[in-house]
Amino acid sequence: AQITNLTLDTIQNESIPVLQHGVDIWHSEGVQLTNFRLTNMGGDTDGLSTWASGLTIIESTGQITNLYLRDVIAESLGHIGVSILSSTITGSNWQILGYGGTPLELQSNAHFSLSDFLIDCKYQIPSHGVTIGAGGQYFSAKDLATRTNANFYSRETHLTNGVVKRCKLGVRQSAGNLFLSNVELTGMVGDGLFASDDHMSDGSFPNAPRDTELRGTVLSNVTARYNGGAGLRLENANTVQIHGGRYENNGQDPSKIGTDRGG
Repeated sequence: AQITNLTLDTIQNESIPVLQHGVDIWHSEGVQLTNFRLTNMGGDTDGLSTWASGLTIIESTGQITNLYLRDVIAESLGHIGVSILSSTITGSNWQILGYGGTPLELQSNAHFSLSDFLIDCKYQIPSHGVTIGAGGQYFSAKDLATRTNANFYSRETHLTNGVVKRCKLGVRQSAGNLFLSNVELTGMVGDGLFASDDHMSDGSFPNAPRDTELRGTVLSNVTARYNGGAGLRLENANTVQIHGGRYENNGQDPSKIGTDRGG
């Protein structure tokens, strides 16, 4: 499947009982999505989900290049900019700007890699820049009233040459094998990176396995600065490697160290 030069603006479900999503890609191999732009998306509670999503990818493989998402916000719903679940995806040149939820959510993926990106939450709290976790929940393609759990943790995540800024939390890591290279985490309300197994399973995904040691966290030339909490906060994280980088002027608000990480 190839989708190129797609622009969407002011997406709404307008009280119709459908998913409040901009674009959904399910059960597809070799997807090529290029030059995708979505702005000013909302939604209401008459839809089928409690979350609005700009781009949702489920059980698929492919590549996404030149993605621009801005202002996916509605007061009555949670929001996810890009949600990728149980997939193998490579991305490059992404900009996700202005979110009242989570700009990038990664759940139960075999492999995800993203290079050359900007995620700017613009202090639209609560917002976590990137969430990497275990277990996810999605609708069945045959029955939208039925939810299905994906009960394994993300296998491997690579984030390279990018910036995450002005979020509640920069990166929330709940699965091992995370590789950050040349990434800047700056100006968060809370921590720049929070790694812990606390969020690996919750009430929504009770069967998600717990990779309790968060093995294989590798940070290369990561910059974390001017964050209200810690630059890096690691809990139950073994085999952590830090190669170079800058960690300075964090703890701007000591009350935020180790907080503002839930939700």
